[in-house]
Amino acid sequence: MRVDCTHMTIYSTAIFFIKSYGIGRNDIISERQLRHELGFNPRVHLPDLIFTKDGKKYCVEVELSMKAKSRLDKNIKDNYLKYDVQDWVIPQSKVKIMEYVERAKSKYPNIEVIPLEVVQEYVRNFKQKL
Repeated sequence: MRVDCTHMTIYSTAIFFIKSYGIGRNDIISERQLRHELGFNPRVHLPDLIFTKDGKKYCVEVELSMKAKSRLDKNIKDNYLKYDVQDWVIPQSKVKIMEYVERAKSKYPNIEVIPLEVVQEYVRNFKQKL
């Protein structure tokens, strides 16, 4: 199986949440797993990762490239309605995405933005300790 950069970034992000939030490996569910469970249902937006911690439902979006603003708005709103917390992992170099999601916080206060570089550094340091 070929693993591309996006999938590697999502795997690193999953490790970040598992280790930094203290959740079990089996408690985090990927978009791929969710789509498999849904079967051949119509294509709907699903976050890259979801998990529950302390009774709160979290979703994680790893956003590496700018989508149409209408699509971003829809995803943010869907996440707001379905999850208690939506974490957006965005590279610092993607200034437009970062600014857009940061502005959305005023309307959707459950948004948290985590720079991708923070995730990568955490995972790199964790791997060095092994």
